[in-house]
Amino acid sequence: MCKLIRTTDKIKTFEPNLFFFDKLNNKSWEISLSLFDLIFNKNKRIPGITVFEYLSILKILFVRNSDSVESLTNSLNLKKLFWEPFTLAVMNTSITDAKAKILFNVLKQTIFSGKNKCYIYQPLNNWNETVIQPAIEYIKKLNNISFRKRLKSVVIKNNHIIRLNFNDLEIDIKEKDIVISALPLNSFSKIFPKNNYPEKFNSILNIHFKISKNIISYFNNKIVGMINSKSQWLFIKTNYLSVTVSNANVFDNVPAESIAKEIWEEICILINKKIKMPFYRIIKEKTATFIQSPENFEKIKKIDNLPKNLIISGDWTQNNLPCTIEGSIMSGKKAVEFLK
Repeated sequence: MCKLIRTTDKIKTFEPNLFFFDKLNNKSWEISLSLFDLIFNKNKRIPGITVFEYLSILKILFVRNSDSVESLTNSLNLKKLFWEPFTLAVMNTSITDAKAKILFNVLKQTIFSGKNKCYIYQPLNNWNETVIQPAIEYIKKLNNISFRKRLKSVVIKNNHIIRLNFNDLEIDIKEKDIVISALPLNSFSKIFPKNNYPEKFNSILNIHFKISKNIISYFNNKIVGMINSKSQWLFIKTNYLSVTVSNANVFDNVPAESIAKEIWEEICILINKKIKMPFYRIIKEKTATFIQSPENFEKIKKIDNLPKNLIISGDWTQNNLPCTIEGSIMSGKKAVEFLK
């Protein structure tokens, strides 16, 4: 069971264990995010996988830039039950396409660095109250901040940006000014088209079910990884249940009600209860991340045809990390440090 370690006024912290449920075979297990436990502790690893198969995880230490995650092992079980859910969660990309070197960089900072680097954090209520609204309130206190202004184009002269054209505003850029862009990739490529950008994206689907305390009591774990199902990760919160589906392109044109019914049926199988589907909300981000393949990371790495007074930031700009909130934060930190 994923045990709660501590709670602050906004964040809950869980021990670094993950619970999984295989819908097809009606099996469940818990794994430790400690590399030693994964390989040698039979009570903390996926059942049915041998120590020899687990040792193949170490092959990631020697991957080349061109290797995909799928190339790390010939074990179908290890691919299905370990590499696939882990890769989808971290990279929003199938193991067939995902660049193994990028996943290795994540493993180095987490599982390979010990349990104390693998604690699981959840907001007490939701991320809006915990991070988003406090950040917005902080930004509002700063001077000269304009909201709801869409960048339409830039004017470039002598390889420097001299003007930003928004939907109803123009800003002249002085000679020594620096412009920091945090545009998502699909928007950035339209403003600065003279590069070879990744063109294919993967979507992320989130479904939020409003549930009662009675329904919450049926869940023994606050975080559940789903195997052989359309659902991938379940997060049980104070009064709702959130489901995340990565690499969710298959759902892009499926009606919301059909998605919700299919996912809720899987949840009922997990808890072994037939419960009427509650109120839900679905959020689809169709261009959440580019397909994080070796070829696409090379394209990102080679982006150089940009104005000299422009700094780019955002999750997609980190060519040694996946497109995650952590990568986005690090890119913003680098941008600010450049200005010092």
